[in-house]
Amino acid sequence: MSFKNSEDWRRQKYDRLSALPDAVLCHILSFLPMKYVVATSILSTRWKYLYMSVPVIELDDTVHSQEEEESQDNIRSDSFRRFADRVLMLRNADIIQFHLKCTTTFESSVINAWLCAVLLHKVQVLNLFMKYDNPRCLTSELFTCKTLQWLNLDSSIIIKPKLVHLPNLKILRLFGVELTDDGSIPQILAGCPKLEHLHMCGCQLHGIQVLDISTPSLKSLEFFNCYGAFRVVIDTPNLEDLCYVDFLNGDPLVKNLKSLVKAYLFPYSVTLQNTDDACLCGGHVSKFLNAMANTKSLTLLTVCLEGLLHSGCSIPKFQNLTYMKLVPRHNCHWELLPILLHSTPNLKTLALDMTTIFANGPSFL
Repeated sequence: MSFKNSEDWRRQKYDRLSALPDAVLCHILSFLPMKYVVATSILSTRWKYLYMSVPVIELDDTVHSQEEEESQDNIRSDSFRRFADRVLMLRNADIIQFHLKCTTTFESSVINAWLCAVLLHKVQVLNLFMKYDNPRCLTSELFTCKTLQWLNLDSSIIIKPKLVHLPNLKILRLFGVELTDDGSIPQILAGCPKLEHLHMCGCQLHGIQVLDISTPSLKSLEFFNCYGAFRVVIDTPNLEDLCYVDFLNGDPLVKNLKSLVKAYLFPYSVTLQNTDDACLCGGHVSKFLNAMANTKSLTLLTVCLEGLLHSGCSIPKFQNLTYMKLVPRHNCHWELLPILLHSTPNLKTLALDMTTIFANGPSFL
């Protein structure tokens, strides 16, 4: 064999992937569910303990149980629990992101043990999706993590911590969680001095009479389809994006939106069945719109304008508005459009979203 052929042979036999630095390999592995990351430990001695240092941990019981579909539920859940215990208890490096998805119901003690193990490793992003038959509380240590920057809770969880101290949290996303009293949100906001984005969707707010979202740090607020008869208070002087899709219950207090750039107001459940309903709706909408007067972009359900028309409340001047999108109902009163355009002297783009009308067929046109 010639020297050249010998070099080619050695080059072909060389394991280029294993020659990469640990940090690069761990970064590559961080894009895989943990089940497949751990499986690489059998490749060679070089890979045996590498999974313990991967900066992103994704534990998903649906992925873990794909090969055990014929097993009983309790066998699959026990297998996943033992796997998660092994991954977290043998951890020897910091965790940047932790994603947990459990479609099987586990005891609170099991979930909290996993969370406590993760919190010890300076986690920055925490994403939890869990299935519970009844709402449960998470460990209080979750709400005092100094390194946490992004928290996503998607499950039947009761948020009622005695102390909230999340000094570096910037993004909080709450899906279907339960908040028990008027002090819940103010307590969370007070404990998150750097919070910039708050997203609430489908939250259970039956125990709340006043939903008070008042904080100077918030830049983006998204509020969708939450349950409860609460009055909204929004006082956010640095807010740039506001999306409100829900009932307008009670008498809203909205102020200090001087930094607002983009607004989306969609009181989708409002029905103007009589003059009293229309006047009440118009009064509530008027307070929102007056607070939004500085915005540059506005998306609006036309039922808001109908409420203003019946209530006699005036439409504020939107001096900075350059883009407006209207989402009309099937029986929209188009005579309101000139009034609205008169209030937007610097408007450059007007968009009409006719999806709802056309989806209901030509009989509604």
